Amino acid sequence: MYLALSDILPNQEIEVEESCTILQFRNQLYKQYPALQERRFTIARNHTIANDEDRLTNQDEVALLPPFSGG
Repeated sequence: MYLALSDILPNQEIEVEESCTILQFRNQLYKQYPALQERRFTIARNHTIANDEDRLTNQDEVALLPPFSGG
């Protein structure tokens, strides 16, 4: 059975420690929602694809993006 990211993540807001990196955030998601480990997704911060080293602030908007293609 295929679950969309929105089916796995019931909450729209997730608390994270101030100044955590995207990688730390991803690992926190994997701990809280183990089903995400089987999904491929990219993390965007403030409408821009984020790198693992980027740091989050409490004002950031974060989105999980499923795989997509375009041209």
